[in-house]
Parts: sequence; C-alpha cells; structure tokens
Amino acid sequence: MVKAGMSQAIVDSGEKMMQLIKEGDIHMHIMGNSNLERDSDVEHREMMEYGEFIKTRFCYDLMNLTGSRI
Repeated sequence: MVKAGMSQAIVDSGEKMMQLIKEGDIHMHIMGNSNLERDSDVEHREMMEYGEFIKTRFCYDLMNLTGSRI
C-alpha cells in the first residue's frame, strides 16, 4: 500500500528490506561505546560529525545496500 508522499519504489524497497531481515539475510550488530574516557565535548563532536555523515551520498549508498546470500 502506497502512503501519501511515498513512491511505489520506496514501498517496494522497504518491503524487500523487511523480507531480507525476516529471512535472516540482514543482521544488526550494535557495539556499545568502548571509550574509557567520557567527555561531553568529545561526545558532542562525534554527534556533530555523525550528523554531517548522514547527509552524505556515501551514507545514502550504505543504507541502500541489500547484501547477498552466500
């Protein structure tokens, strides 16, 4: 079902990603922050850098990788 403001391609991509996740082809591995030194200035800078990264084409391309079965 296409929602207002969403193209059919977006809906198809989302459905494909959910199918791959349910089949176990995509996994999410999250590691905690292992930095022993906690500094709000460092964390603020890292958050700002991350905010800039997610605006890049490289990030967009990474988010659109679908992987493959081996």
